[in-house]
Amino acid sequence: MNKLKTNSAVISTTILNNIDSILTPRQAKIGISSAVFGNTTQNTIEHSINARFANRMNIIRVLSMCSIIWRHTLLGWEDVHVTSGAFFFIQALFIQLGKLGTINFFVISGYFLCDKLESFTIWNYLRSRFFRLIIPWLVFLFLFVAIELIEIMPPHQTLSAILKLAFTLGVSFLFHSAYWFVPVCIFSAIVLIACKKFINNKWFGLMLLAFSLFYGINLYFGWVAVSHTKAVMGYIFFMWLGIQLKQHLHLVAHFLNKINWNILLPLMAICLIIACFEGIILRNIIPDDAFSTLRISNLVLSTFIFIPLLKSKKMNWLNKLDPRNHAYGIYLAHCIVISQLTPVINAYISKDNQTINLESSILLEIAFFIVTLSVTYFIVKSIKNSPLKFIIGL
Repeated sequence: MNKLKTNSAVISTTILNNIDSILTPRQAKIGISSAVFGNTTQNTIEHSINARFANRMNIIRVLSMCSIIWRHTLLGWEDVHVTSGAFFFIQALFIQLGKLGTINFFVISGYFLCDKLESFTIWNYLRSRFFRLIIPWLVFLFLFVAIELIEIMPPHQTLSAILKLAFTLGVSFLFHSAYWFVPVCIFSAIVLIACKKFINNKWFGLMLLAFSLFYGINLYFGWVAVSHTKAVMGYIFFMWLGIQLKQHLHLVAHFLNKINWNILLPLMAICLIIACFEGIILRNIIPDDAFSTLRISNLVLSTFIFIPLLKSKKMNWLNKLDPRNHAYGIYLAHCIVISQLTPVINAYISKDNQTINLESSILLEIAFFIVTLSVTYFIVKSIKNSPLKFIIGL
């Protein structure tokens, strides 16, 4: 062993002493050393890893947005009276598939927050997000309220009645539509910025995890409000997880290379089945939010889903959709698109029908999802290419 180390040292010294002979005249003239080559190689590797993960994050962003839109295009599947065993499982599976995107978006938000975490204060974070995040959110929330107000407001109402109904709709949409995500995401980022000196402490991560687990257990006991849109402390852990992911890219990349698909895929399948059955169990406890995002099984499943999406080299074609520039606009606009398309779909569905043909229900759901996603993407892309692009974030 000592002889091997000695030989290695001799070889290294020989290379260092003769480095000028293998450099081009220009490289020798400007004094490039082996250290520079080492740093350059290291920087190239780091750049390659960063580029790979940024690429995968954009793909996960697309798939997570698809999951969220899928959830909101479910045509009352949670309320359908099930008479078929096959329908019973597919119903749970369809609902569950719409619960995977939210957690992933918090992880992605933490990943991209990481680089600026040290330089951010709460004030300059809010200032940087004001036009890119907050103003577009307010515009679309106001637009959603205005459209619904026009559709349901009886004629000849007083201004006070209009304002009262508008306020009621705004609060309802804030807690019962996709628009809850932005304030909770901003709150989570503020907490992490305020506590950034603890960001790498294990106890801090465990404390945040405890909040998430508390909300998962709370679903069974109702100690506090069970609605996932009000559980604001339950999502900070996953934004913190995104920060840790960015800080340890080399370790993550090594882990992803080592883990075997034959282990990963069965674990995912098991977690998916467990998540579906937990939702079914919770239906007898909290019928209104049985498939809550903060179910412990869903938190575990969402984490497991993230791993193969990072590991995979597939679906790179999704980057052609430019998800970084369109995902937020799709998030903002899809609720309005769904609200306008749903009456058209409902025209073909009998509200009094207690049994639904399985095949036709599946086809209708898939068609509604594809149409909603396509129309929303077209609208957002059109706005992006117009003078109104500021309303979906520059």
